[in-house]
Amino acid sequence: MKGKSLLVLLAIVFSGVVSAQQIAAIAKKGTNFGFIDKTGKWVIEPKYQALQTFKGEFALAKINNLWGVINKQGEWVIKAQYQSLKIPRNGYAMAKQKDEWKVVDDMGETVYQNTEYKKIDKLGNGILIGYQKKYADYIDVSTGKIIATPIQTKALYKFSEGLARFKGKKWGYIDKTGKYAIPPQFDEVKDFINSKAMVKKDEKWGQIDKTGNWIIKAEFDLIKGFKKGKALAKQNGKYGIIDEKGSWVIKPLYEKLRHFNSGLAFATKEGVVGYVNESGEFKLPPANIARAYPFSDGYAMVRVDETIGYMNTDMKIIIAPKYVKALDWGGPFGRVMINEKWTFVNASGEELEIARAQKLYKFHGGLAAIKAGDKYGYINESGEIVILISYTNIEDEFLYNAMSNSGWGMTARPVFEEPSRDKFGVIIVKKRTKYGVLDKSGNILAPFEFDDIRAFYPF
Repeated sequence: MKGKSLLVLLAIVFSGVVSAQQIAAIAKKGTNFGFIDKTGKWVIEPKYQALQTFKGEFALAKINNLWGVINKQGEWVIKAQYQSLKIPRNGYAMAKQKDEWKVVDDMGETVYQNTEYKKIDKLGNGILIGYQKKYADYIDVSTGKIIATPIQTKALYKFSEGLARFKGKKWGYIDKTGKYAIPPQFDEVKDFINSKAMVKKDEKWGQIDKTGNWIIKAEFDLIKGFKKGKALAKQNGKYGIIDEKGSWVIKPLYEKLRHFNSGLAFATKEGVVGYVNESGEFKLPPANIARAYPFSDGYAMVRVDETIGYMNTDMKIIIAPKYVKALDWGGPFGRVMINEKWTFVNASGEELEIARAQKLYKFHGGLAAIKAGDKYGYINESGEIVILISYTNIEDEFLYNAMSNSGWGMTARPVFEEPSRDKFGVIIVKKRTKYGVLDKSGNILAPFEFDDIRAFYPF
């Protein structure tokens, strides 16, 4: 759980099947941090002032106010001797020691130490940037030699996938020899990710590969990043959706457009709000509503006058607008406010009798968290309380901001990809002043003896 004094990073949630893997979480006992498994057993003993989650086989750890790197046995791979440190990538990492920045290898040995530059920074692919007053240099940290660039400039950018963007009169990309790998010809460029980069030429955006060949021709006003092989794109002032080859999946006919949810994309066409299906058909909500919202889990909020209800993907209102406040649909329920208290409503319009609910969260792993009075608990998809409303804090409180201030439809904003119960079947809760771990039936897995527990992840 999140505390003001906690100096650890947010847990990294990995994708893929993890049921057979060991999981662990950073935990705090007294003033020290270590790693525990789901039963509360120490995987790495609590002897550190601060910890960060593992990246591969290594994690940053702090002791005596200095950072080092440990392995999964809790052994020092790089001794704690740095004021600031990153885990080495490609064999190198930036480190700060005695107020001076240097580059160390994956054993903590110094491979480059600044002797002439005002600042060194932006290490990438084994290439460092050293800053003088009026210009900057690329430095190969394996040799310490300066890499000459086409022109001398202070505006140097980090290497990514072996290339760095570089600007003379136009933008191009240089390789580790300082020569142009892709000649300067672009108005704007982005870094390469997965061997692809977005570039702008003649005021239009497209995408190139690492040889400079077009993957998507530069013919778009805007491309808004790919999700599951599709991206929002703008052409001639209108939005549509393109695939990874730049072909239109949804033609550019819309002033506003969002990604698909429940098979429909929220859109505005010629000033009219509606939804585009995956066949490109523009569907209108019922004529009597004042405002419609994006779909979530098969349903969308609609507002008539000052009250809110829900409609289904057939554009039929299934729950009449009668609620002053509501949240987007989550799992099998909508979330609505009645007499200043929150409750769930199902697709038949039946409201669950949850007394004194101040807060409701989306369903994950078959459970949803609720807050009643000053305590938290969990209900299942049948609306039954399966974990008693008896806990003083829960993981969901910091994973989701369920009560944003934007408009009538207040949408949860994920911080983690998923809570621990969704992937691993465990729930982090606080009882009075201590944290413990439950299973999804409310049974205690780890005793309530920890001062903090962060989210679980594969270990």
